[in-house]
Amino acid sequence: MAVKNPEGINTPVEAEKPHTEPQNSSQPISEVGTESEAKAFIYFKESSTILSKVNKSSGACGLGQSLPCSKLSNVCPNWQTDYECQDEWFTNYMLNRYGSWDNAKAFHLKKGWW
Repeated sequence: MAVKNPEGINTPVEAEKPHTEPQNSSQPISEVGTESEAKAFIYFKESSTILSKVNKSSGACGLGQSLPCSKLSNVCPNWQTDYECQDEWFTNYMLNRYGSWDNAKAFHLKKGWW
């Protein structure tokens, strides 16, 4: 295909390529994201990103809902207000259990918890 440029000369134009999903992705495109997006997804699903969130039925607490809460509170005595400590604790938990935030999110999407 060609279009005329301002000088009236036909110039070839490459056709737009259709949008396709990544070829080597086993997840739908809506579930593929960055590690920070996966972490934000989990924190939002677990606690609505409220640092001091406590689950009334289980007693789980914090951004990622530590169960029991004492696992988090023993390491982060000010867990209700200390984002950095909570984030470090939950990141270490995630790395030991899942290896990446993306893996933790995939597990959460499959099971409904992490």
